[in-house]
Amino acid sequence: HSALPARPSSPVPQWSYVYYQITVTQHHVTKSSEGEGEEDVVCKRSRDVTPCGYTVAAGDYIQLAYTVTKPEGEVVGSGEMRYPVGRALFVPGWDAALVGMCQGEERVCWIPGNLAHKSGSSLFLIPPETGFYSKLKVVKVLLTADGRDSIDLLQEENKKRDEL
Repeated sequence: HSALPARPSSPVPQWSYVYYQITVTQHHVTKSSEGEGEEDVVCKRSRDVTPCGYTVAAGDYIQLAYTVTKPEGEVVGSGEMRYPVGRALFVPGWDAALVGMCQGEERVCWIPGNLAHKSGSSLFLIPPETGFYSKLKVVKVLLTADGRDSIDLLQEENKKRDEL
């Protein structure tokens, strides 16, 4: 359990937490670091990427690797998929966690029940509206909201590096 962030009600003092209060609507994710309650997504970076040329935004399509873990620590699912950020199609809390991440970055997040999958759906045998942990990795930014693809982003990054 040491790789998992504690739920907001029982934080582990040595970890530096990022708390997010979020609003998710189609193509729009708003988050602020003002919250510290039961309803917030809590993330801990497990792999930082510095410097970061582009950060994920709502409306982007990414290649996402994920692992889902029950609060008791049992891993109940993992995989990789193309994911449209900001549409809250799968797990609204993932959208909050992914915005601002860099390509290659990993975060382990507590996804509270209010931002988990909703009733009528089942995610890896976790009941709807039940909190769980997710390890999320942005494998690749496939297409940005403004239409740039991964090749465009790479060229922009190389140009910035050359200018330094």
